[in-house]
Amino acid sequence: MRSKSLFGSGLAGLGEPDTTTHRKNVHDLLGRRRSPRMRRRELLPLLAVGMIGAPTVRAQQKAMPVIGQLSVFSPPANLGDLLRGPIHQGMGEMGSVEGQNMTWEYRWADFHYDRLPALAADLVSRKVDLIITYGGTTPALAAKNATSTIPIVVSQAGDPVEFGLVTSLARRGGNLTGFSNLTIELAPKRLELLCELVPQAAVIALLANPDNVRAEQYINSTREAARSKGVQLPVLRLGLRASSIWPSPPSANYKPEGSS
Repeated sequence: MRSKSLFGSGLAGLGEPDTTTHRKNVHDLLGRRRSPRMRRRELLPLLAVGMIGAPTVRAQQKAMPVIGQLSVFSPPANLGDLLRGPIHQGMGEMGSVEGQNMTWEYRWADFHYDRLPALAADLVSRKVDLIITYGGTTPALAAKNATSTIPIVVSQAGDPVEFGLVTSLARRGGNLTGFSNLTIELAPKRLELLCELVPQAAVIALLANPDNVRAEQYINSTREAARSKGVQLPVLRLGLRASSIWPSPPSANYKPEGSS
């Protein structure tokens, strides 16, 4: 089930750099965004490349632009895998190649959400030209709270208006653009589809990340759907860090929240 929506074009109000070609590419994609062939991996590199060129004065003071990546995740075991990711590949196809005409600064929170504000502040202090966030709404908020001038591209977030990331979906304002998922809004539909697929199910467990800023909304929305379907919904609140999932196997008498 596709649940991605774009908010803003990522180019408005960011100056007038020589990014005419990138503007045309972005708006061409936006014009056909209803097509199933338009993918997030196609548009994110375009947004990033278009926004890199925006702060022209700052860019002229550097040998090459610097992109800051703020991620809630851990770094890959093989750092070379980063160069094979969709963002790097997409930007490479447009002529922006790490180590040749641009550089990256990576900041990893290792699933410690409380580290994100400091990591975002560090990227800002290094005067990066663009910040790309990974891992949902929390890193996006950390980046937004750290700077009102450096362009920010959000790879995924919750409702951007509700959390104050943008003014509106049509007119975002500020320095942030990207994609929003509809996790909360689609939670009842997902449970409804699951009940249709497994009509005999009387108990359906829900895994929820307590570190997510929308965890309670997600749980409550799914609970309402479960009540309407007459199914029991035990909730397991599991953080994303390996040690927080279960440092040791659960005991035989372990009961998820809401189970009987």
